[in-house]
Amino acid sequence: MFKCRTIIAAAMAVLFAGAAMALDAYYVVAITSMTGEKTYEVMDKERLAAFKKQIALEARFFMKAVSNVQKEWMSPERKDSHQYRWQGQKLKPRAARESQPYTSQEKATEKADKMMDKALGLDDPKKKKRTKLSEKEEEKLYKERMRKQELDELAAEVQKEIDSLIAAAAAATK
Repeated sequence: MFKCRTIIAAAMAVLFAGAAMALDAYYVVAITSMTGEKTYEVMDKERLAAFKKQIALEARFFMKAVSNVQKEWMSPERKDSHQYRWQGQKLKPRAARESQPYTSQEKATEKADKMMDKALGLDDPKKKKRTKLSEKEEEKLYKERMRKQELDELAAEVQKEIDSLIAAAAAATK
């Protein structure tokens, strides 16, 4: 009889602790952009659910948006304005991945800051930075930055197209 009460009391304590944790749960969400860059945000449960719903909706329209932007990008009047070839194959739908829940927003923010520092390479004091690059290295770095800038512009255009497709689908359902 005593064992049964102890087990029930322990189960109730776990349930109440879980319910309290669910009410004040904060998540560190790793958001991967279309270009593959990661950012980290702290979200509560409701905001996370809404964000995941938005990501799923964007993923549904991603391929159509890329196709529409590629047609426009490759049009004869616009084709000459781009320095590099079509980079749409490098784009992927945005993705989100959450961590385990944290009980306080401060702990979650601290973890997000640590993860961002690690992603940026700021947590490794052993890394040495060269101050002087050769001319060839500078040219290579410049070209890489220009490709990255054009890929970012392409991602922005695809995001605009996704937003317009979502708005059109929402208008059609009303």
